[in-house]
Amino acid sequence: MRIATYQSKGEARIGFVVGERLVDVGEVARRKKVKAPGDMIALIEGVSTPGLTTLWKEARAWAGAGRETPRARTGSGI
Repeated sequence: MRIATYQSKGEARIGFVVGERLVDVGEVARRKKVKAPGDMIALIEGVSTPGLTTLWKEARAWAGAGRETPRARTGSGI
């Protein structure tokens, strides 16, 4: 599991790196109807391992289906 920080519209965000894509953690959490911290340290320290794994699996499924979200990114610059 790889997690990255990035900027979107001037706002710091965190995302899962899935292959060449970056899938926004907040968007995944919203789809799963759970809350996710907005910063990397809080995510790592505050989300249980099963909770983080669930979000990661959802991000992989979302990216694997080729779906786009407003904050999903593609490109080789990851």
